[in-house]
Amino acid sequence: MPVRSSLPSHVASGTPRSNVEDLSASVRTLLWRWRRGTRVLCRALVVGGVLACAGAALHLHRWIHEPIPLPSVPTIDVFATLVDVAPTTVTTTVDWQKIPVRVPRWQFLVDHTLWRRMHFRDWDRLSEDLRTRGVERLLKRYGHLVTNRTGWRTMSPYDWDPIPQPIRAMATVGMIEYWVRRYDVGATFGLDREAVLRTIKAIAMSESWFEHRAINFNRDGSTDIGIGGASGFARRTIRVGYQEGWFDFTMTDDDYFNPWLASRWLAFWFDLMLQEANGDMDLAIRAYNRGIGQARAGAGEEYLHAVERRRRRYFEGPSDSPTWRALSIFRRQHAAAPDEIEKAPTVGSVLY
Repeated sequence: MPVRSSLPSHVASGTPRSNVEDLSASVRTLLWRWRRGTRVLCRALVVGGVLACAGAALHLHRWIHEPIPLPSVPTIDVFATLVDVAPTTVTTTVDWQKIPVRVPRWQFLVDHTLWRRMHFRDWDRLSEDLRTRGVERLLKRYGHLVTNRTGWRTMSPYDWDPIPQPIRAMATVGMIEYWVRRYDVGATFGLDREAVLRTIKAIAMSESWFEHRAINFNRDGSTDIGIGGASGFARRTIRVGYQEGWFDFTMTDDDYFNPWLASRWLAFWFDLMLQEANGDMDLAIRAYNRGIGQARAGAGEEYLHAVERRRRRYFEGPSDSPTWRALSIFRRQHAAAPDEIEKAPTVGSVLY
């Protein structure tokens, strides 16, 4: 039986092995070892990846389902931080009735519809800081109507309807000043123009509080209308006087709701009362209210005191109304020259 040798075949057979064969064997050995190591490494990587994914999944599950303690952060009301939400009570005037309205302070500063329902006395009831800010915004939006007098002739009563009463009042005061100068009211009797101006303004305030659509219903069924409270008798007198050529203008009843036209009538009519009273200012005031006949008999005394009270309170010195003072200062600072008004056309087909 032949004996199996443990020697390499080429040694056992006595055949010499070349260097190429040795190198090839070494390469095959290295490749085999590399492949085996690669397989082991891949298995290790796969096992490691599976374990890593399992760990990540477990961590994610805990992160999603387990509560994570967070620091306590106070709630911030962004709107309240940016605007003044403190409530305030605003008084409005509707049909001469005072109606309080509760609104946030920020709303009052931007709500123009609310301003339209407020007289300047309603503004006086506000706190000083809120009133000051509100008046500034009021003048920023509507101040041009106080100073741009050339626009008065082109505005209809409907144009004045949405304008807040304090602005209408300031504009009407300027219109009265213009017409008093135009007709030189009281000059025939040497009356002081400033005294006449203050008186006519106080009459307008007493008659309508500068509400251009004011209507007063009398017991006899007649009506007094407009800022000057023009009576039916006065309105008829203007129409007849114009037809007879005595007066330089005429008006329909609707025209008395136009502040520009009504202020013309007011200045002109008070000049007629002065002529009937022979320059007696107090008698002319009472005649404005009751007619010259009754005024000479002593009627109209209460009306005279009301006009004198408002004349002192609002037109003869600093008013006790902070809103009126602020608006009056603005009006005087931006007053236009009288001849600027003449350049504008006139609204109304019956005014000449």
